[in-house]
Amino acid sequence: MSTLERIEGKAKRLPRELQEEVADFTDYLLRKFEQKSSVDLQWSSASMSNAVRGFEDDPVTYSVSDVKANGL
Repeated sequence: MSTLERIEGKAKRLPRELQEEVADFTDYLLRKFEQKSSVDLQWSSASMSNAVRGFEDDPVTYSVSDVKANGL
Protein backbone atom coordinates (compact mmCIF):
# COMPACT_ATOMS: atom_id res chain seq x y z
CA MET A 1 0.00 0.00 0.00
CA SER A 2 1.42 3.38 -1.00
CA THR A 3 1.78 6.33 1.35
CA LEU A 4 -0.94 8.17 -0.54
CA GLU A 5 -3.31 5.23 -0.13
CA ARG A 6 -2.58 5.07 3.61
CA ILE A 7 -3.25 8.79 4.00
CA GLU A 8 -6.48 8.56 2.01
CA GLY A 9 -7.70 5.56 4.02
CA LYS A 10 -7.06 7.30 7.32
CA ALA A 11 -8.55 10.61 6.17
CA LYS A 12 -11.76 8.87 5.06
CA ARG A 13 -12.29 7.62 8.62
CA LEU A 14 -12.07 11.13 10.09
CA PRO A 15 -15.06 13.39 10.67
CA ARG A 16 -15.54 16.14 8.05
CA GLU A 17 -14.08 18.92 10.24
CA LEU A 18 -10.86 16.93 10.80
CA GLN A 19 -10.65 16.17 7.08
CA GLU A 20 -10.68 19.95 6.58
CA GLU A 21 -7.76 20.24 9.00
CA VAL A 22 -5.87 17.59 7.04
CA ALA A 23 -6.55 19.54 3.83
CA ASP A 24 -5.37 22.78 5.47
CA PHE A 25 -2.20 21.10 6.74
CA THR A 26 -1.55 19.69 3.27
CA ASP A 27 -1.87 23.22 1.84
CA TYR A 28 0.62 24.44 4.47
CA LEU A 29 3.10 21.70 3.56
CA LEU A 30 2.78 22.50 -0.14
CA ARG A 31 3.45 26.22 0.46
CA LYS A 32 6.44 25.34 2.64
CA PHE A 33 7.82 22.98 -0.02
CA GLU A 34 7.29 25.52 -2.83
CA GLN A 35 9.01 28.28 -0.84
CA LYS A 36 11.97 26.00 -0.06
CA SER A 37 12.24 25.01 -3.72
CA SER A 38 12.20 28.66 -4.73
CA VAL A 39 14.92 29.54 -2.20
CA ASP A 40 17.04 26.57 -3.30
CA LEU A 41 16.75 27.69 -6.92
CA GLN A 42 17.76 31.24 -5.97
CA TRP A 43 20.81 29.93 -4.07
CA SER A 44 21.75 27.71 -6.99
CA SER A 45 21.53 30.63 -9.40
CA ALA A 46 23.54 32.86 -7.07
CA SER A 47 26.19 30.17 -6.63
CA MET A 48 26.59 29.78 -10.38
CA SER A 49 26.80 33.55 -10.81
CA ASN A 50 29.55 33.71 -8.20
CA ALA A 51 31.37 30.74 -9.69
CA VAL A 52 31.69 32.37 -13.11
CA ARG A 53 32.17 35.93 -11.89
CA GLY A 54 35.16 37.51 -13.62
CA PHE A 55 35.24 35.07 -16.51
CA GLU A 56 33.47 37.55 -18.75
CA ASP A 57 36.57 39.77 -18.49
CA ASP A 58 38.93 36.89 -19.32
CA PRO A 59 40.84 37.90 -22.46
CA VAL A 60 41.64 34.29 -23.36
CA THR A 61 39.50 32.91 -26.15
CA TYR A 62 39.42 29.35 -27.30
CA SER A 63 38.68 28.05 -30.75
CA VAL A 64 36.91 24.87 -31.72
CA SER A 65 40.28 23.33 -32.58
CA ASP A 66 41.51 24.04 -29.03
CA VAL A 67 38.57 22.17 -27.62
CA LYS A 68 39.02 19.26 -30.02
CA ALA A 69 42.76 19.09 -29.33
CA ASN A 70 42.12 18.73 -25.61
CA GLY A 71 39.34 16.17 -26.00
CA LEU A 72 36.69 18.40 -24.52
